[in-house]
Amino acid sequence: WMEGYGQFVQPSSVLLDSHGKLISTGISVLSQYEVVLSTLLKDYDKKESHSELQDVASDTVVLLARDVSLLTESTCTTHQSQFVMSTLLHIMARCIPLLHSNDKSAMTTCAVTLLAFGDSINVQSLIRVQDYTTVSFLDIVSYNVGTDWIDDWEMGRLDSSAWNDAVSGIVSRAAKSCWNALDVVLAQDATAAVRVDRNKDNNRTATTTTSDIGDAVPRRVLQHLGWTNMAISVRAHFYGRDVIDTTISKKQTWQYPLPQKPQESPMASIERRPSRVFVAIHYIFFLQEKPLTINVLQEILPMVYTLLDSRPNHVTIGAAALIHVLSLVSSHELQEFQEMSRRVLERSLATTARKGPAIFFLSVAQSRVYQLLLEMNDTVTVQRRRATQQILTTIYRNPSQTTLIQSLLVGGLVPLLQQLSMEPNASAMELGRLGLMTLLSVLNTTFLDSNICGATLVALMHLMMGAHPILPRHGGQVMSQLLASFCRRAEYCANDDKWDDLERVQTTTAAMALLVCGERAEVVLNEVEKHSNDYDDILVKQVSHVRTEASRLEEMNEP
Repeated sequence: WMEGYGQFVQPSSVLLDSHGKLISTGISVLSQYEVVLSTLLKDYDKKESHSELQDVASDTVVLLARDVSLLTESTCTTHQSQFVMSTLLHIMARCIPLLHSNDKSAMTTCAVTLLAFGDSINVQSLIRVQDYTTVSFLDIVSYNVGTDWIDDWEMGRLDSSAWNDAVSGIVSRAAKSCWNALDVVLAQDATAAVRVDRNKDNNRTATTTTSDIGDAVPRRVLQHLGWTNMAISVRAHFYGRDVIDTTISKKQTWQYPLPQKPQESPMASIERRPSRVFVAIHYIFFLQEKPLTINVLQEILPMVYTLLDSRPNHVTIGAAALIHVLSLVSSHELQEFQEMSRRVLERSLATTARKGPAIFFLSVAQSRVYQLLLEMNDTVTVQRRRATQQILTTIYRNPSQTTLIQSLLVGGLVPLLQQLSMEPNASAMELGRLGLMTLLSVLNTTFLDSNICGATLVALMHLMMGAHPILPRHGGQVMSQLLASFCRRAEYCANDDKWDDLERVQTTTAAMALLVCGERAEVVLNEVEKHSNDYDDILVKQVSHVRTEASRLEEMNEP
């Protein structure tokens, strides 16, 4: 009966036409086959006869897993396809207990298929966005810009409703049954895993899941199967090397072989079959152990690079995945891949749509790559400086695109300038004039936006630290612009919720300018103090606060 699936049932019930739609003939046969097989296996004596069917069960599970994968990639979203998919998963759950615990090949194929089932992917649920929206200068001052300024979060979302029914839940419940079955076989202890009630399992309209396994059981299964082994299989699935084509095609009667159609490109493949992206992303975010091995990185990074070279929503998801991967590696593991990672990110930043969360996550990923390479050779320093220069140029040329400016400031510019300020010999000195021109221009044109002003001021402090040898020549301009920005914000935005935080950042930035720029900055303050009757009281008070803060910073710097 188990062999009968591949020989008789599958050829008539799991067929796709040339347009990827399910052919409905044979669905009733599949349903009856599941009933008969479930009845036969219900009282099956595993201890006496298990070894007789292990090979057959292995082949059947692999065939079932590939058929389910094929259905997740089809363009059909009818109830028929969901019924067939859930039925195949239930049959697979019946066959998995017959596998030998050492049959890792069949179970790996099954696990890869099951990774396609889950809630829709959203970058907000994959990583903590708020962890990357706080900018700071040393331990002196910090400013949280929040996430309200990021628009169009749909660009970071992948919908799974095309193959994973979110209403009835029959497909997701069947997938959980398979995860449970795999856990039992791998653990070789049925009492340690969640048992599935076979009577309730046949109820297709149940409103509760058979078990609420969450992520614990899948993670345990993947760990048992081996992260490297799973990475190899996930990559093969991502590029379509493991799926057997069962579409109906016309027989070739011509006596000479005709040239075959060119193979589909990876980008076109994942755009037409988003379930493959689901499998890859779910696997990557199941990785939690530090550090990741070189073997795992060799398999998952090519998939991430492909996503970064795709359409905007895939770019956003791919950048989030790369940020997660970077959090699990050290400079030693990344060294082999740093050049490719850097080039892919530069290309994606230059070509992707400059809106939504895509540009923000790409900027974060780029700064994280350079953060891991902080202690490497001078070549990396030059590359970091060039990346910073590109961001400054982009900001300067797009003064009206506030979301783009905010994304580049928070995600890329502040972290990169911070890294440059930590290097010896004033590594940001070549960027001093461009940086001042850009950042002071942003302060003048966007003074009503608290988030942009806060991030710009923090970036300016890092720039003054990294380019301090040339700052004394620009001290008057820097101090006058900082005081003017403060007064404009005090006039128009004093009732802003973030006014207190921003006022502290502005005062600290002006105090830093006084210490770094020296005499020319001092002249501006002296002018205000000397002719205090000619200036608003708020400006005079701010000058006093700047001097007080500068004294405090000097005391902190004393040994």
